[in-house]
Amino acid sequence: MSPHKLRHTYGTNLMKQSGDIHLLMTQLGHTSTTTAALYTNPEQEKAKKAIGFP
Repeated sequence: MSPHKLRHTYGTNLMKQSGDIHLLMTQLGHTSTTTAALYTNPEQEKAKKAIGFP
């Protein structure tokens, strides 16, 4: 378990529970909704990792 994995898990769970991207941005310190949007669909991110997409 790495700090990055813990942070990502927290962000994903927060997004699932609240559905509030602005809360997520505040909690994780993101300034861009594009970055925060990575937490809105974790299945898509898993698919990208599976095919080797960064």
